[in-house]
Amino acid sequence: MGGRAVALALVVFSLGAAACGSDGGQLSAREFTRRAAATCARADRRVSAVALPPLGRKGTARAMTRVIDIERDALGELHELQPPKALAAAVDEWLATVDQLVVEAEFLRESLRHGDRNLAQSIAIRAARLSLRSQVLATQIRVTGCTVPTPPPIDPANE
Repeated sequence: MGGRAVALALVVFSLGAAACGSDGGQLSAREFTRRAAATCARADRRVSAVALPPLGRKGTARAMTRVIDIERDALGELHELQPPKALAAAVDEWLATVDQLVVEAEFLRESLRHGDRNLAQSIAIRAARLSLRSQVLATQIRVTGCTVPTPPPIDPANE
């Protein structure tokens, strides 16, 4: 894989999450955005505390497991959120994209566990594309701060 393609792997995940409304009903657009941003910041802090070795190095799959767990927790909160009707379709599309990102992370972890670094690089590139799409969707619903770092790419010079 070329350096440009692998560099895209640096933005594999884009995730935002929001807490449930206390009354269990639909939130206003403003409240949805506020809660999503707060939860995004919390998830971002938790993920940034995970040391992610470069793809293919010892410990990367284990670190990816921790990141996946954090992402799943945040997604669980987000799926419980009831956005306002005006945002519902956009939020559904965003959630589907983020869900797929987590699935890609699981595939990435499994390819690393099986020692298939070429597949891991391909998955990271595919996930980077999803990440970019999820960032666009998040912007449409005014949710920011949901980009999560991923394992650095394999440096062919160190092979």
